[in-house]
Amino acid sequence: MDELLRALGETIPQHIAMSPDHGRNEDEQPNLKFQVSCLNAATLTSIAGIQLIWVDTISAHLDFDASVPALYLFRLPSFCRLQSGDDSFLSILTEDLYTENSKSTDDFSVSRLMKEISLSYRMLFRDDRSARELYRRSQRAKASIITATGGRSTDPHLDMLAGLDLPTSFFSPRQHVRETYHADSDFPILRKRLNRIQLYVDGIQPGRLTSLWRDRRDLRLWYTIWAVLIIGGIGVIQAFFAISLAAAQVGIARQSLKLQLQQLPR
Repeated sequence: MDELLRALGETIPQHIAMSPDHGRNEDEQPNLKFQVSCLNAATLTSIAGIQLIWVDTISAHLDFDASVPALYLFRLPSFCRLQSGDDSFLSILTEDLYTENSKSTDDFSVSRLMKEISLSYRMLFRDDRSARELYRRSQRAKASIITATGGRSTDPHLDMLAGLDLPTSFFSPRQHVRETYHADSDFPILRKRLNRIQLYVDGIQPGRLTSLWRDRRDLRLWYTIWAVLIIGGIGVIQAFFAISLAAAQVGIARQSLKLQLQQLPR
């Protein structure tokens, strides 16, 4: 069974041993944080141009292909819910599969991995209003599966994790959502995959005005840029009206002077 599962590929991220003098890489940096503004589905698709591809293979969840670019998402998180217990079938099956040195983290467990996969949907969709709207508008249909009767159905647990029950209106009351996730406590197993995506998105710079409007990865910078543009635009409009009024006054003064010259005795 061990050889059979390993032949199928990387089912679970593997731990890579490092020499003491090798130093830390970007995935192992302390206090690494994942920003919802950077990793939500709306930013991934509209700013980074990443395709979201829904798959039936749990091992492909959060796999990122930068050459496309495409992000693969597992479409059946109810499976994670069923396998989240320590006595689940998957936990028992993989109990002897990995040695201590091959585990992705020291505290690895199947239940921990299942919880991280479930939590990733919240970060991708539920915690951002635009991402919830994107899920409702297009991604929910793409994540659906064909039923035995030939119809299509979406995993109800996915709907809950993606925030289908939450409003998407800009004027709706603010929901209790998170803006930041910690790699060490929230995603110790999936941190490498998430960090790779975040580094890719951080390197994207908007090149058009519409992209600049949608890019809210740094809200302080976004507010600053648009405040400058709006205030500057108002200033330009005021200057235009001031010049127009001055030109009109010059024209009126010229006409008055012309009339006065015509009324003088010759």
